[in-house]
Amino acid sequence: MYANICTKELRKEWNSVSDLDYDGKDNRGHLLKHTLIRYMTSIGLNKDSVGISKLTKKDIKAIENGFANYLYTKKFSLYASLYKIFWEIDRYEKGSNPSGFSIVQRFYYMNAGLDIFKTAPVFGIGTGDVKDAFHNYYEETHSVLSKRWRLRTHNQYITIMLTFGVVGFIIFLWGLFYPIIYKIRKRELNFPALIVFGIVLLSMLNEDTIETQAGALLVAFFYTFFVWGVEEQPIPSRRIDKT
Repeated sequence: MYANICTKELRKEWNSVSDLDYDGKDNRGHLLKHTLIRYMTSIGLNKDSVGISKLTKKDIKAIENGFANYLYTKKFSLYASLYKIFWEIDRYEKGSNPSGFSIVQRFYYMNAGLDIFKTAPVFGIGTGDVKDAFHNYYEETHSVLSKRWRLRTHNQYITIMLTFGVVGFIIFLWGLFYPIIYKIRKRELNFPALIVFGIVLLSMLNEDTIETQAGALLVAFFYTFFVWGVEEQPIPSRRIDKT
C-alpha cells in the first residue's frame, strides 16, 4: 500500500484539485493523506501526479468524505462490508489504533470489560462505579484510544458480569430465561414470544441494551407482553360431516 509514492507530487497535485489540505483531515476526521493513499491503492494507481490526474470527480469526493477504498462507496454491498471488517481486524491485530473503527473498537471494549470484571469476579464492582472503572482502566493502561472513543463495553452480558459479578450474572440469566423455560414446560410458548426473546438476546451482544431508558422500556414491554400477555391458542379441529 505504501509503495510507489511520491509525497511531493501527491501533496501538490491533490491540493490543486481539492479544497481539503493534503496534510489535514478528511470529513470523517481521519488524516486525509492516509485516506488518499489507501483509496488510490485500491484502484491500482501509483501515488504521484499521474495517479492524481486519473482520479475522477467522484473519486475525489469519495476521498474527501473519508472513503479509503472504492469498495466502501458501494451501497448494500456484502463484499464491501466483509472486506472492511476483515481489514479492520487485520490492522488491529498488527497493532493499529482502533479509534473510529466500530468493529475492532467493540473487541477492545469487551476486553476492557473482562479485565475490569477480573478485579471483582464474585460480586462485581457495583452499579455506581462502572463509568469510573472504565475511565480508570483507560488511564492506567495508557489506552491508545482517543478520549472521544473511550466508551463502555457495548455488551450487556459483560456489563452485568463486571457490575454484579458471577453471582449477579447467574441471577440475571435466571430472570431472563426462566419465563421462557416456564412457558415451554407448560406448553404455552407462542412463536412471537420466541422471536422477541431471540431479538433481546442478540441485541445484548453488541449493545448495553437495558442500560438506557429506551432499551429497558422496550425489552420490559415487549418481553412481558408476548411472553405473559399472549396465550398460545389451540388450533380448532375441523368437523367433517360424513352424511
